[in-house]
Amino acid sequence: MKIQNIILISFLIISIACSKTKDENEIPEELKNEIAGYSNDYMKELKSVLMENMKTGGPVQAVSVCSDTASDLTNIFSETHNVEIKRVSFKNRNPQNAPDKFEIETLQEFEKLQAEGKLNSETQILKKIITNNRESIRFAKPILVDAPCLLCHGSDKEIS
Repeated sequence: MKIQNIILISFLIISIACSKTKDENEIPEELKNEIAGYSNDYMKELKSVLMENMKTGGPVQAVSVCSDTASDLTNIFSETHNVEIKRVSFKNRNPQNAPDKFEIETLQEFEKLQAEGKLNSETQILKKIITNNRESIRFAKPILVDAPCLLCHGSDKEIS
């Protein structure tokens, strides 16, 4: 499947508290790398669990990974690394996963990049946000759907 045919369904959000720096918008390089590392580790673990379930139980068993196991994995990963992780989209199935203002803006940016053919697995957005006098860094990375994902996340014709 070519990259332009890959569908963006959601993205990963990582929020982490941070201390103030001289430049209000500056995010230290080591912190950028740390957050990107969390994203990569989380996605590798999620994909590993998904693929294992697909091998042992096919698409029916894999469905539970995205709906149940992913939530458990997200909670455990968040607690272990002291970060907040969310998966959101404009087509969320769980109302608790509705995107907030930052996430809406990010989804819109990802849609724009996708329309321009510029969205890929290296795409990410990092911003410092202040909410209720608390400074945090918000990180977003698209989760790009490939062929196995379409068994559950595809059109009616693709879902078996």
